[in-house]
Amino acid sequence: MDAAENVLERAIIRSPRLGIVLGLKVHTIGGVIASANPIMDIVPQGDEFVIEAQVLPLDIDSVIPGMEAQVRFSSFRARTTPQLEATVEHVSADAMPDPIKGYPFYLVRLSVNESEMAKLSGLTVIPGMPVEVFIDAGSRTMMEYLLDPLTAVLRKGMREE
Repeated sequence: MDAAENVLERAIIRSPRLGIVLGLKVHTIGGVIASANPIMDIVPQGDEFVIEAQVLPLDIDSVIPGMEAQVRFSSFRARTTPQLEATVEHVSADAMPDPIKGYPFYLVRLSVNESEMAKLSGLTVIPGMPVEVFIDAGSRTMMEYLLDPLTAVLRKGMREE
């Protein structure tokens, strides 16, 4: 009896979290699934709100965990929807290629606390919605902004081989 229970127990796939199945990859009954291949994606329910942003390698040097950011949901009206305060929680250790376009980016995860989310009263946030993220990487004077391209060219051009 133990062997039959073991076989039955191993035939059941359980998610570690409560959520909604998205992108089911296996559709056959009794099909064989190779190890390390994804079976489905699960959108967690009841978890904290996390935003994932893609940051270009040129800009990643000024992004670190703990930085403040502002987020705006592109799907909602810009005039009536407030910007929300967010915090950078994680920056990926290395660049990864975009699966569709192929360009490299760093994955940055941001969190928005419950009091900020309450500002969206009456609006429903759905996983996968587009979000504009503005990470406050410090300020520059107008002169620094204008002279930065020139100083970069001078730094590279004034070298002897």
